[in-house]
Amino acid sequence: MPRACPTPLKSSGTSAKVVFVPKETALTLLQNNSGLGDVLATLGENPLPDAYVLSFEQHFELATQQSSPAKIEALAAQLQKQPEVDHVQIDSNWIKRLAALMHLAQFMLVALAIILSVVVVTVIFNATRLQVLSHRAEIRVIRLLGATSQYIRRPYYYAGAILGTTAGLLSLAIVAAALVPLNQSISEFAALYGSSFQLSPLNLGFSAGLIISAAILGLFGAFLSVRHQVRQLN
Repeated sequence: MPRACPTPLKSSGTSAKVVFVPKETALTLLQNNSGLGDVLATLGENPLPDAYVLSFEQHFELATQQSSPAKIEALAAQLQKQPEVDHVQIDSNWIKRLAALMHLAQFMLVALAIILSVVVVTVIFNATRLQVLSHRAEIRVIRLLGATSQYIRRPYYYAGAILGTTAGLLSLAIVAAALVPLNQSISEFAALYGSSFQLSPLNLGFSAGLIISAAILGLFGAFLSVRHQVRQLN
């Protein structure tokens, strides 16, 4: 732990807050939190050194990156090389556990997104199929009047895209509503590790991409269904 304030460090994309903890304050905290006040009182002299605690303002973003444990360890090694520093202690195990947990969550979210995409396409495929079958008499009539296949299919494409867009908007609403209870649970979990972080709302770009992707999936499901059903009506 440093005896004096070390040279300020600059890490790309990351800022850190440095808090000085005098050895007297550290001893008081240890006596209050460990339940060993009587034992520590018998030591006579304070065995704890002065310390600086570095808190990364973007620690959650760092922990979710695959290379974050190596980056934190490299930063600790850089601090250790400074002449004013006696010892550097990092909670790398916590960072590795959080990174592994986030990687697992990301994998599960990708798998869930693929499954839900297939479900959206399947549901819109069947919904469009039922619409085409219920309008087959009208389709035959307008075809006799000279309507092209593209003219017949176009309304169903629009309907599929609208259904997909509605599904995307509904999913965004569900996510927004779930953030409050999720953040409460996450705050309780983070407090067990002496940290604090929360899930951020989806940004505008990601939200727009989600809606566009849902509309494309709806259009794709309608395209597959209409192409198959109209062909059978020939």
